[in-house]
Amino acid sequence: MPHCVIECSTGIEQYIAPRELMENVFDGVMASELFATKDVKVRTQLFDQFMSGANHRFFVHVNVHLLPGRTDAQKTALSDLVLAGLEGLGIPSLEISVQAIDLETSYVKALT
Repeated sequence: MPHCVIECSTGIEQYIAPRELMENVFDGVMASELFATKDVKVRTQLFDQFMSGANHRFFVHVNVHLLPGRTDAQKTALSDLVLAGLEGLGIPSLEISVQAIDLETSYVKALT
């Protein structure tokens, strides 16, 4: 943990490769010093269609799924670090959002 799910608009890859986007989020998460490298997972999901009242051409939204136990201050700092990294990419007409979410107690995992 954490699992970072990057939701973003198709077309953003003209400015940044999906792999680079994942590395950027990974670096932001690691900068928080809350997690071991081996525990961080990042994946990207591209959306062909979206609508924004603000008329941005692109969006990036990152859900950082966490096991419970982090303070609100830690989660806010984590979100801020990920956001700052994404802002630094300089992609024009980009709407960025990040949220750190505690997983429910029903979360289960298996490694096979």
